[in-house]
Order: sequence, then C-alpha cells, then structure tokens
Amino acid sequence: MVEKYFFDKHYFEEYARLSLVEIFPWGRNLICSDKPDLQDEIDDIGIEVTSSSPQEQQKLTAQGIKLFGTHASGQDIKKYGGIIHINPNRVVDSFIPGNGLASTDKVVFEIQLALNKKREKIINYKDFCQMGLYVFCDTVTNAIEDSHIMKRIFAIDYSNFDFVFLQWEDFLITIRQSQNNIFRLNTEQLARIRQQALDCSASKRNQTR
Repeated sequence: MVEKYFFDKHYFEEYARLSLVEIFPWGRNLICSDKPDLQDEIDDIGIEVTSSSPQEQQKLTAQGIKLFGTHASGQDIKKYGGIIHINPNRVVDSFIPGNGLASTDKVVFEIQLALNKKREKIINYKDFCQMGLYVFCDTVTNAIEDSHIMKRIFAIDYSNFDFVFLQWEDFLITIRQSQNNIFRLNTEQLARIRQQALDCSASKRNQTR
C-alpha cells in the first residue's frame, strides 16, 4: 500500500539527515529527534524537516518511493502519474513526481507557504544557536536551469531561520544569509540515501508494532 510511505516522517527525516551527511562535515553529528526533527548538540544546530508540495504531489512521491529499487511492471509504470527512469537491469533508480513544469509563481508560493507554517511552530521548539529548515520541493520545475526562477527563490523571505535547504531531485540548494550554494548528489549517493532511508523507516515502523 502506498499509504505506508505517505507522510512518512521517518523516511523523509532520515533522507534529509543522510543528504546533509554527504555534503557537510558537521552533518555526521545530526540525529533524528523531534521539535526540531534533526539535532546536532555538538555544533548547536537544529533543523526542522518539511515539504512544500501539495498532497497530490506528495502522493506521487509516495508512489515513486514504493517503486524505487524494484523491477516495476509495465502496468506499474503506466499507472504512475510521473516520470520513471529504469536502469539497464530494469530496476527503477529514479523518478519525478509529475509530467509538466510548474509555474514560477506556484513554486515560490509553495516554498513561502512551507516557511510560514514552520515559523509559527518553531517558537515552541528546543532552542538552538542555529536553527535551519530543510524543505522537500517535489513540484516539477526547471528552477535549477532557470536564472529567473532562482532569483525569485533567493529573494524569498527566509527570516527566522539561520539557513534553509531546498531539495529538488538530485539538487540541494542551501540559503544562508547572502551565501547561496547549489550541490548535486550523484546517482550512487541518491540510491544509497533512498535505500537507507527506506530501511530506517521500516525499522522504526516495526518498533512501534
């Protein structure tokens, strides 16, 4: 059932943690916790994890996660509402939750909405010297290749957060004061992160049974 991955906080929090481990040395000190979701007591960093995508988009992401790493049938691929990539071994190794590109206004609006929702909540969270937000942006866009969209994204009000991570497929955009960077994870890194996040989620669900 797809529902077991829909809004799967364990999967997405572990995915966020692992992606930061791949890029930043301090990422190794992060642990999954609550309020905020990722915590680094050594460097005094807290990071909340969220999604900017509407529910329909998240459902497609959930379906893609279910198919990832499997020998998906032709019927599964046909039924999926997005784009699926299959490697030479006929195994699904990546997916895009949608077909058409979203407008710039839609992309910016969804990010702003996610920020606004979390601004209200972090007031009651454990206090850290540095507070960040990690946003999964599943809305299909060519933002990385479009300088106009990137300018609009960088111009968003990110106040209340010391830094923000925006995750799109294999890209991770980092926004910190006036320093903005774009990192790209390779296929091997993505496959490892997704599989480990799936294993973590399954393990934690089994613990609660």
